[in-house]
Amino acid sequence: MEVYRSDPEAMARAHLGALEKYGHDCILIDIDTTMLAEAMGATSECAPNEPGRIVAPAIRSLRDVDGLKVVNPESDGRIPALLEGVRLIAKQVGREVAIRGNADQAAFDLACMVRGIEDFLMELASDSENPAIGRLLELCYQSHLAVHRALIAGGRPLHFHG
Repeated sequence: MEVYRSDPEAMARAHLGALEKYGHDCILIDIDTTMLAEAMGATSECAPNEPGRIVAPAIRSLRDVDGLKVVNPESDGRIPALLEGVRLIAKQVGREVAIRGNADQAAFDLACMVRGIEDFLMELASDSENPAIGRLLELCYQSHLAVHRALIAGGRPLHFHG
């Protein structure tokens, strides 16, 4: 898991090996559910042979929201490794096999990870009109979209004849 989470060649080898063995018609490439929050500044850790988990949020207060930015999928966190893994797989399979690159943290889930789930839920309950909540959700939404757009672009085969 530790290598798979950050090495695009390991990602590609794992999925292409499974494709060869099982003959899938779709590859789902998913690093883990911490990737996007980590790219926004949260701290994750990965125990050996286990998926990652968030151990510290990106912001300690809603006052810190304005210090966040929408992720750049080509440079932030481990997102570039995911994109390269998708590109490597796409280069090998062309349009013969569907590729689904996964970044499954939509706005609300991502906001919980970036702010800390308990604190964010308490703020929603006690201060729901705080404009920083809307700004956080919008940043998370835009980050989610940016990664999905990059995954779509990365999954297009570099050379396709047909």
